[in-house]
Amino acid sequence: GIAKTMEKTTGGTKIGTYKYMAPEVYNNEPYNLTVDIYSLGLVLHWLLNERRSPFMPLPPVPASASQEEEARLKRYSGVPIPAPAHGSEELKRIVLKACAYNPKDRYQSADEMLRDLERIPYADDLDRKAAVPDNGSEFEEEEDERDIHSESDDEEEGTVSAAHNSGTDTSEWLNEGLFEETIGKFNQNTGQSKGTGNNDKKKIWIIAGAAGLLLVIAAVVIILLVHNKKPEEPVESPAKEVLFSDVEDPSQYYNDAIYWALENGITTAAGLFSPDEACTREMCVTYLWRMMGEPDPSYYTVFTDVDITAYYHKPVSWATEQGITVGLNDGSGRFGIGETCTREMFVTFLWRAAGKPEPQKKANFIDMVSGAYYEDAISWAAENGITVGLNDGSDRFGVGQKCTIKMCLTFLYRYNQLMESNNSKS
Repeated sequence: GIAKTMEKTTGGTKIGTYKYMAPEVYNNEPYNLTVDIYSLGLVLHWLLNERRSPFMPLPPVPASASQEEEARLKRYSGVPIPAPAHGSEELKRIVLKACAYNPKDRYQSADEMLRDLERIPYADDLDRKAAVPDNGSEFEEEEDERDIHSESDDEEEGTVSAAHNSGTDTSEWLNEGLFEETIGKFNQNTGQSKGTGNNDKKKIWIIAGAAGLLLVIAAVVIILLVHNKKPEEPVESPAKEVLFSDVEDPSQYYNDAIYWALENGITTAAGLFSPDEACTREMCVTYLWRMMGEPDPSYYTVFTDVDITAYYHKPVSWATEQGITVGLNDGSGRFGIGETCTREMFVTFLWRAAGKPEPQKKANFIDMVSGAYYEDAISWAAENGITVGLNDGSDRFGVGQKCTIKMCLTFLYRYNQLMESNNSKS
């Protein structure tokens, strides 16, 4: 199913549809067929939530990669998923039950979920009272009623998309202006006067709503059919088919690193990648932890600023246990949650993860301070091709400068190549 782990790399990193993956799969816990119920619930949530994942801001607010990351990890840590923005109360209840964190609280079969969906009266899904003013006129069926068809396109890794009308987004079509324009064209084409507009509007709402509900039922039926088939080897689409509006130039040094991270579940897609956004210390440690296969720590950290329910709890605990971090060097007992990770900090994390290898010579970056905690780390990274310093002709490494998402993932990508090269030689 779309929720299951599809493959593992030699480094142990999961590759799969993280956007719809059930928490128990992500957390490497035992799971059963309800993981597909969970994924179907997330697909339906996405359709009813203006194509935004749970916890994400709704359009027109843009969504960044870091927001998608935070939202996804909230799901995996058990934060209750909020109801989608649209749909009847009963439909929302069905979606939230399908997406329950505890597998025992979900539907235990697609048949059970389908029965609940089939009990929803079409009118409940339409919210007609909110969308169509009641002028007291009665709805009458006409013998020559014309069919209004919805089309569906597969979007985002093969999920069922929202209903379309003539290529227009459902969310846009339901916008008041576009809805009125559609009604006007319908009246003009059928030769009806404005006085019958409300009746026509009700008809279109009923037909469109019914088509939307049929899409939901069809998705459940597909799940039923899949479970009755012999599992086949999953075929994954190349990650580079996912395009980011702010990562368009394939010649940029960080392009391969971004798509490598996406393919290996180190980060997720969210329309905007925000490559110049600063990484926080917990983000950098989490990226490294995922690349290493998301190992469980033997104990949990006692940093005073680490929330034990947060997505970064395991990564920070693991990094502390491995000696990759010791927290802030200010006697506060804090890790530094929310604080910007600098370039030298992250390179030092990687150097410690590699076992603190002794560099053959000191790097000649002019902004390095002799004897500083990062001196050996930067020298090691430079001689192994993980960094070449700032690309401004200044012979500086960039000590004290923020480590952006693109920089962080590039360092990590090159570090992974170095580790794979060393493993192949041994």
